[in-house]
Amino acid sequence: MKQDFQRFPRIRIQGGKTVELLSALSQANRDADGSRLRRADAARQDVDGRQHTVIMIQVENEVGVSLGLADRSTRPTRHFDGRFPKN
Repeated sequence: MKQDFQRFPRIRIQGGKTVELLSALSQANRDADGSRLRRADAARQDVDGRQHTVIMIQVENEVGVSLGLADRSTRPTRHFDGRFPKN
């Protein structure tokens, strides 16, 4: 993921600069995260299938963009500039 900017798009900030953070609106990024989570859970079940140890996993609920920066790549900008639902 770190090297494949085409398949796993990064956030673009003002001025078009790409930063190290993955874009939250990329299906490939979401699918890769889901795949890793499923593999981690399968590994946990292989090691601990009978004791049912509970492991807490915090799913990231934010993209980590700070300092007033926002993802200004095409898809997020299109959503941000788009029409809001009336209801």
